[in-house]
Amino acid sequence: MKRIRLLLWLFFKTNFIKTILFNYKLFPLKVACKLPIVFKGRVNTKGCDGKIILTEPVKTAMVIVGVMPEEIFSKRYVSTRFKISGSLYVGSNIQIRGGGQSMFPKMVF
Repeated sequence: MKRIRLLLWLFFKTNFIKTILFNYKLFPLKVACKLPIVFKGRVNTKGCDGKIILTEPVKTAMVIVGVMPEEIFSKRYVSTRFKISGSLYVGSNIQIRGGGQSMFPKMVF
C-alpha cells in the first residue's frame, strides 16, 4: 500500500516526465529506476553536465527540487533553476526550495 501511495504521489504531484528523464540521464539504469531526484513544479535543468554522487543507500525522493511549502505565489509563475557543473555529494531528505536558482560550480568545497 505504501508503494502504491508513493507512485500516485510521484505521478500527480510532481513533474513526472522531467523527473524520469533527468534521473535516466544522470544515473545508471539500476539507480535511475528508483528515482532518487524528484522535481516538483517548473524546473529548468539546462546545462546540467556535472555529476551527482549519492552517499547513502538509494531510495525514492532522496532529493526534492522545487518544493513550495506555502502557496504565496502561483505555481504558474514560479520557476526553479537547477544546474550542476561539478560534483554534488548528496545524502537523503534534501529539499531545494522553489522559485530560486541552485547552481553547483566545478569547485565544490
